[in-house]
Amino acid sequence: MHALQLALEQPDLIGVNVTTSTGFYVRTLANDIGLEIGCGAYLHHLCRDAIGPYKIVDALPQSLLEGAETPDSILEHSSWVPLDSVALPCPEVSLNTAATERFHHGQEVIVFRSGSEPMTTGSEVVVRGPNRRLLGIGQVQAVLARGRTVSLRPLVVLQTAPAGPPVASGGSS
Repeated sequence: MHALQLALEQPDLIGVNVTTSTGFYVRTLANDIGLEIGCGAYLHHLCRDAIGPYKIVDALPQSLLEGAETPDSILEHSSWVPLDSVALPCPEVSLNTAATERFHHGQEVIVFRSGSEPMTTGSEVVVRGPNRRLLGIGQVQAVLARGRTVSLRPLVVLQTAPAGPPVASGGSS
């Protein structure tokens, strides 16, 4: 937990504003506060103000999503984040055209990497192709040549459907 603010909102209601890292259980925090003050407690409601770099103040308004007459009115909104621009919490690797084809077919690829983020066997990585296009998520099978080369197995492969946006499919085993 990075920050915690408590405010008495009513005689039996405490407002909590908390900044945490991934994996923190806010519902457990509510229970723990109740145990500490000796009366029990539960989470009445939860509103996430941000997840990673994404903030609620920058989100698409619900009214736009509900009232959109065409998908373009959503896609053209300034809050729309294209799939290729989504920030993911893993190190990234970039593939050349040949490796992109192998990855799309669920095959392992060996990548010479220039990034400085450490990678370990079993860790997940964001896989991008030419022009930084998001291809999917891979799993490091081996780290070779003092960390400069990695062998990746596809976990999730994004492929362009014949008439639509990218769709996810599971990787090969």
